[in-house]
Amino acid sequence: AKEVEEKRDLQDLKGQEKKYNLWIDHFYASEDKGMTVVNAHIRRRDPRCQQFKGKFNLYMNNSLYRTFFVTVNGYDDIRKSFDKFYLEKGTYWMTGVLVDEKDNKISNKQFKLII
Repeated sequence: AKEVEEKRDLQDLKGQEKKYNLWIDHFYASEDKGMTVVNAHIRRRDPRCQQFKGKFNLYMNNSLYRTFFVTVNGYDDIRKSFDKFYLEKGTYWMTGVLVDEKDNKISNKQFKLII
């Protein structure tokens, strides 16, 4: 499962993403020996900006599942694989939300995972 939208250029960024030149580039899940692995790739493309500090929140069906703290500099690419977990057969909405230190939503992606 993978998100559909792809940002090719800084011009493709939304309002809050433009504020920091920071966005969730890829957000997807894969399977490893019956376990689910969720991966996130966060990008930044501005060497003149101050360091960004915030959190990436992973939600499963509107419930917070995991959080990790991020620190991003000018041309950083942050890649994160969450711990593997087992899911029963069913349909799940996975949402990744990147927030700044004041909990302002910067970027988000969502995909539907069917097991």
